[in-house]
Amino acid sequence: MTKNDFQRIPELRREINRALMMWENAKESATRTTTMLTGMPKGNGVTSQVENAVVKAEVYKEKYDELCNELSDIYKRLNEESKRVLNEIESDVLQMCYIQGKKMSEIAKQKEITERHAYRVKKEALKKICN
Repeated sequence: MTKNDFQRIPELRREINRALMMWENAKESATRTTTMLTGMPKGNGVTSQVENAVVKAEVYKEKYDELCNELSDIYKRLNEESKRVLNEIESDVLQMCYIQGKKMSEIAKQKEITERHAYRVKKEALKKICN
């Protein structure tokens, strides 16, 4: 694991949400367009609006899958590394922070420690896991 992996997690979450939205919009556009078509495409080089929308939807779906796979790989490595290198509280804090997306105040409350201590635990865990 590297610091870049941890920085990449929130970026991936945003990109996944965007790709999902684009994919859903493209699917909606394709189905909306099919009701407006009348007749066959006319001549060479003329493409169907539906075909274009479906192709866009497929591209966004592939991007969405690619991003989900990348995030899943980071989660898997984080899980494996945290079990191997970290103690239980350090592992829990990183899992809750990065995989579950919880705020440090929530983590501290759940682990029954101060928020300041939760930050220290996170910092130490990142040092251990990123070396």
